[in-house]
Amino acid sequence: MPNKFDFAFFDFDGTIADTQQGIFNCLKYAFEKVGLPVPPDSELFRMIGPPLSEGFEDVFGFKGDEVDLMIEKYRERYRAGGMYECTPYAGIENTFRTLKENGVSLSVASSKPLPFASKLLEKFGFTDYFDYISCPPMDKVHMDKTDIVNQALEMNGIKDKSKAVMIGDRFYDIVGAKQAGIPVIAVLYGFGNRQEFEEYGADYIAFSPEEITKIILGE
Repeated sequence: MPNKFDFAFFDFDGTIADTQQGIFNCLKYAFEKVGLPVPPDSELFRMIGPPLSEGFEDVFGFKGDEVDLMIEKYRERYRAGGMYECTPYAGIENTFRTLKENGVSLSVASSKPLPFASKLLEKFGFTDYFDYISCPPMDKVHMDKTDIVNQALEMNGIKDKSKAVMIGDRFYDIVGAKQAGIPVIAVLYGFGNRQEFEEYGADYIAFSPEEITKIILGE
């Protein structure tokens, strides 16, 4: 029986790994370093999902050079150890292994800068599961989720978009995938919720990595 999807694009934060601790620590460090009060966790939580520049602008109202400074301070703490303050979700590696064994090509499609995503995949021992990593470069060139998904489609040479699926945990993943013309599996074990997924029109909702496997293989 053929797979329902032959190409799977995985978001990183909230889909492959629980990265909340590291993100919060880096955000708090950035606010402290520029002499601003640290926002409550409920506000910091809104930074999980979008690119840093978009988050600092939309969530906290920073502009221009202020955004650049906040990103600089955030990454100062991130490089110093914040990036490693995360844990892969239970069962996600088995999902990668099973999909690969069944001929599904895997890619990372994340707003996390490419060097960071590559290092974390290596740390977790996940590198060999992935054929491509579609992430923005470290410089300030802005890539939204649609750009990232389109880049993954191009990297894989995909002509029939119905055979590719995005897996993510926030509405950014849903919007980006739909604008790029592919369906979405939204995961409930990450940072999003059912109301968000239904509002933005996720094609599938998975409670666990095991359910991701079943959806992709058409079981």
